Amino acid sequence: MNSIALTVQSLSLILFRPDTVFNDVESKKLNTLIPLLVSFSLSIWFVFYYYNTVDFNWLVSEMAIRYGYAPEEASDYFSKNGMIGFTIVYQLFINFVVLILYSLYLYFVSVIFGDTKKQYSDWWSLLVWSYFPNVILVLSMITYYLLQDSNMVFYENLNFMSLNALVTGFPVTHKYANIATTLTPFIFWNLFLVSIGVRKWLDISYAASFLIAFSPALVGYIIWFFVA
Repeated sequence: MNSIALTVQSLSLILFRPDTVFNDVESKKLNTLIPLLVSFSLSIWFVFYYYNTVDFNWLVSEMAIRYGYAPEEASDYFSKNGMIGFTIVYQLFINFVVLILYSLYLYFVSVIFGDTKKQYSDWWSLLVWSYFPNVILVLSMITYYLLQDSNMVFYENLNFMSLNALVTGFPVTHKYANIATTLTPFIFWNLFLVSIGVRKWLDISYAASFLIAFSPALVGYIIWFFVA
């Protein structure tokens, strides 16, 4: 099986047989660009689709109320193209920064554990595959949006599996709203997959791999909580 075919097959295998996928990632049989393009392309497409189908006049009016702008000011501040651009850049920037820093962290961890064969690009590939299940989250948001009775719904409210949607219910202007909105079961799924890869590649215990995988997220959220 060639690299492209094996990579496409692995897009579903990562959900059920991550060990197999991480073995192929380690032996460099997979094309990491494919899951990266699929996940980012789907997210970007949905941003375009949402802002071109939502009741934009309603959205601008609600944004004006939310942030205290006069109606005529809101139309200047919240243009459709501007909101599309901001949402896409924000999502891509945050995701790339997380992947870059997390890959660097795992690379240094591997050096500390005496693995000098793994390169930075190897850990980058492991993370891209570990975060690929997030496409299910995006697909669930798309489905949820399509099932709405009207097109008067905020983008952030489409993430119906977040802590904010299920438990806290913070308004978007609340200082902890962004934190609660980003906390979904998929974060734990991503980090669990990372721990599987770390355990296999570094040949360490489950406890150590869990600690390595989850520590950066835990520290990051604690810092975010106190500076919010």
